Amino acid sequence: MTFVIRLTVGIVWLLSAAGLPLRTVHAQTGPRVVTMGVPEYVFGQAPTFTINLAADSPIVAVTLNLRTPDVAWTVSDTARFIAGTEVTATYTLQPSKRRLQPFSPVEYWWEARDEAGNFLETAHQTFRHLDNRFEWQSLSEERLTVWWYRGDRAYGRTALDIASNGLMQANRDIRAALPEKVDIYLYANETDAQLALSAANRLWADGHANPVFGTIVATVPPDDIETITRMGREIPHELTHILLYQAVGDADRFAALPAWLNEGLAVLNQSSPDAAAATTLAGAQANNQLQSLAALCAPFPADPAQAQLAYAQSESVVRYIRDRFGSRAISNMLQAYREGQACGSGVQTALGMSLADLEAQWLKDAVNGAAPASRAESALPLLVVGAIMIVVAPIVFSLVIQRPGRRAAPRVV
Repeated sequence: MTFVIRLTVGIVWLLSAAGLPLRTVHAQTGPRVVTMGVPEYVFGQAPTFTINLAADSPIVAVTLNLRTPDVAWTVSDTARFIAGTEVTATYTLQPSKRRLQPFSPVEYWWEARDEAGNFLETAHQTFRHLDNRFEWQSLSEERLTVWWYRGDRAYGRTALDIASNGLMQANRDIRAALPEKVDIYLYANETDAQLALSAANRLWADGHANPVFGTIVATVPPDDIETITRMGREIPHELTHILLYQAVGDADRFAALPAWLNEGLAVLNQSSPDAAAATTLAGAQANNQLQSLAALCAPFPADPAQAQLAYAQSESVVRYIRDRFGSRAISNMLQAYREGQACGSGVQTALGMSLADLEAQWLKDAVNGAAPASRAESALPLLVVGAIMIVVAPIVFSLVIQRPGRRAAPRVV
């Protein structure tokens, strides 16, 4: 051991005497995270992501990766920075790359590479694209959470009760697996809600559901004479869309659902019916302006007046199906659409009739005023006969038991 030490010292002395430089060798390390900022944004504007990195060799590439549940592909784009061993990289997400939906969960992570070829991939982070213009309050129960920023706790409690009851009521027809979690965001007025609804292309509606990540946006002013009415209309309506997504299994099947079935069920499940729907439907029938059921397989017209008629027609058709064929027919249709069947073939499979025949029967029985043929109505003649027998039988019986020359005994009541 002494010999080895002496040999090493001798070699160092010889190198030094020869004028050769002595250099301490350090193990090089690749890019590493110094700090990672929380995404910064004002709701409605592009978010900016920031990361601080360091490395022994100059960092030459930094990339941000980002994905959301509503789009299949991942954004992967170069961040802005000045190359060096210590860098601050920023990335601003433009709508052309990915338009973030309101309240969408957003997953993101960074990648970096230095001049020496060392590579870094950070842990994946998630944030929710909240409307950060407001301070939200929340109230939860099982799988439902209601969020609001104006109004007292009773306002939130009422909304949560309506949501809970609406979810169960709607699922009696749909019979879907309940969603794990639904967030319901209540805006106090249309002006506040405009940004959230326009981002979802709901320019004139009061509510919107995104079933892919289980969120609902609704406009329900607090302390208004119609607050509970609007809650009963908007919340169960949007919850129905969430359940229909659950029933058919994925975003593609949900998008392919016949619009008349999707929206018809949603309107049918409103606890506060639209009082104007019957008038709208009757006026269209009188003026020969009803839309064909085949046309209502596709998304509804953008024109508000035409859309309102489409909603009224769809609710009437779905109500007719449920009253005539029962709720099992609705779940059978949903199963057919879950299997990928088209609008008309799903009706044929579930109801045993074509789409055109369904429309003809609906026009004959529902729109023209005749009640649909239900089991109870098919039994009506028997019920009438039974009622007559109940009334007549005692009279006949008393006449039969009377004998000639004797008066019938008085009845005891």
